[in-house]
Amino acid sequence: MDRHHLNIKFHEVRKTDLNYLKHLISRKDLKRHLAARAGVEHYRLLAYLSANLTGKIVELGTHHGTGSLALCHNPEVQVETWDLIDKYSAKQTPNNLNRRIGDVLQLNPDTLLNASMIFLDTNHDGVFESQVLEYLRSKEFQGLILLDDIFFNDAMEMLWTTIKEEKFDLTEIGHGRRWQRGTPRGISGTGLVSFVPGKVLLSP
Repeated sequence: MDRHHLNIKFHEVRKTDLNYLKHLISRKDLKRHLAARAGVEHYRLLAYLSANLTGKIVELGTHHGTGSLALCHNPEVQVETWDLIDKYSAKQTPNNLNRRIGDVLQLNPDTLLNASMIFLDTNHDGVFESQVLEYLRSKEFQGLILLDDIFFNDAMEMLWTTIKEEKFDLTEIGHGRRWQRGTPRGISGTGLVSFVPGKVLLSP
């Protein structure tokens, strides 16, 4: 990430091409998700952020690894992804991806502090998300945290509403698709939190 700021250009996010990754994904539905436009799915945004960051990105919530692949878009960035259960289903693991199993807050919480960005896509109950945020605040974290599904349910919307740090609703170029039938708001939502005011700029 630029020492002074990260300029998120919406038109460039929308143009980000991830078709080159489709051969690494086994499931047809996940291939469709990866190729979906920004504002429906968040993978183009993940890749764009990766291309404009340096150092390390930590992903909390690997699941099948589709987001992990998008975050590895920039080969100069090291991606460390954590999940409680190994569900990774991609055909390969990129050279810049380190897969870990377990609770990061119990096993190696300090790894979060060295990240330029943390991508948090886990339980969506607001509990673990709050624990991560409180840990980062207590350690005076100086990076970014990207939250997926900020409008998925009441707990996540409350979490997003109560965040006092500088934040940006990026649903327009993030995860706007209905996650499943019954999603209360009809959209999932994506939000970016900056622990350093003025670090992030938005452009059309």
